[in-house]
Order: sequence, then C-alpha cells, then structure tokens
Amino acid sequence: MSLVETLAQASEGLQMPSESDYPFEAFQWQAQTQDQEELSSQKLLQITGHSSDSPVEMVDLDYFFRNTAQDKEWHDAPQKRMLQNSKLF
Repeated sequence: MSLVETLAQASEGLQMPSESDYPFEAFQWQAQTQDQEELSSQKLLQITGHSSDSPVEMVDLDYFFRNTAQDKEWHDAPQKRMLQNSKLF
C-alpha cells in the first residue's frame, strides 16, 4: 500500500472542525520541474494558484491536530470515533 493510500485510509471519515467541517484528502504532489526543487511556501502558492502575498503557516502535525485528538466528556459516539482516527496521526 502506498503512503497516499495509507493516509487516505487513516483519514477516512475525518473532518477538520471548522465553520464548514471539510474532510481530509490525502494527496502527493509530484515535482513540477526537472531539478526536483524543494516545495517552498512560494512554490506552494504558485502551484495552488494563490497570490504570492497569501499567508502560509507551517505547523507540526501534533499542533495541527491539537483540538481534534483530545478526549472531551461531551463527545458523542461519532466524535469519539473521529478522535480515535485523529490520534493515528
């Protein structure tokens, strides 16, 4: 199983809590150039079609999932399942 397939399986049913609760989507970008340049913030903005002055924030996975991987007494059954999946990351 490829890394992308593993991530897709692990994130199945997960949503990032926000105003819209969007699901996660596993993907892998292939280098866009012959020299296999490293993905920088500016390259990311270029590839995704965003303005070069758009903010980009890089965070560790633990920090990214900090609000989705903590048990809360008010969690219902679906939230508890998502919590367990979030902890996989």
